[in-house]
Amino acid sequence: MNRPLVSIGMPVYNGEKYLREAIDSLFAQTYQNFEIIVSDDGSTDSTLDIFRSYHDDRIKILENSKRFGMVKNYEHLTKNISGEFFFYADQDDVWLPTFIEDCLREFEGNDQLSSVCVKTESISEDFKEVYFIDPGMKAISNSPVERFIGYRKKLDAGLDIGALCCGIYKTELMRQLPPYDEIIGFDHILIAKAMLLGKFSVVDKVLLKKRSGGASVNKESLQKAHGTEEITHPLRIYSPREKSMQKMIWSSNHLSFFEKMKLSLWSYFDYFRKYEFQLLKQKIKGGA
Repeated sequence: MNRPLVSIGMPVYNGEKYLREAIDSLFAQTYQNFEIIVSDDGSTDSTLDIFRSYHDDRIKILENSKRFGMVKNYEHLTKNISGEFFFYADQDDVWLPTFIEDCLREFEGNDQLSSVCVKTESISEDFKEVYFIDPGMKAISNSPVERFIGYRKKLDAGLDIGALCCGIYKTELMRQLPPYDEIIGFDHILIAKAMLLGKFSVVDKVLLKKRSGGASVNKESLQKAHGTEEITHPLRIYSPREKSMQKMIWSSNHLSFFEKMKLSLWSYFDYFRKYEFQLLKQKIKGGA
């Protein structure tokens, strides 16, 4: 296997509690040709001191001159990628030692792959309880439309496939993703776009441990992390997501007009059936 440079992007904000454990798991990787790009969004704890204590020139720190917020802090990282491949790493994740090596091996002899993820354990904060194992998603269909629809069906069925966002991406794909919309579920848009651009594979091993909680633990935490206005009903978070989906579909210059029309109509009616229709039923049932 050749040894391409891998860029690991870590967006951080006041992450001192589990940060050293997360960083140590990166430096314990069997594959060592990587850089860690840190985008700090104005931490007021010891987050930056922890990074600097490693004295390793593979750590590159970007200190934001003002608070970006969660979404733009993620996007900021993608503008500073040097490597041929790119991972996101959250500030409280733990990577198993062969995470990078096993993901890179999937790309060997398969030029059509754009991304590889791994099976991921969602665990309690103290690491004592495994809540579930996220299997990721294998999407190797020849049709971009089929990959998009397959991803959306799994996503909207309530299946947790967040491992897709924590996989390895070809940097050339990352540069083709749309600007990050400041909405709840911004990563859904990015992965949907990635599904149109290339094929996905999965390493059939648990190689990532993610602490359950954080911004996605409930609607209020999501709103605070994203800085969004108050959302009166949980289903309403999907309205701005659908608008972004539609914008992404129609701006995709690698789809034919027929493919855009098909995906646009499918996406809208799927959204309406799952969310607006449910809201309407609740209103009728409640006499509102």
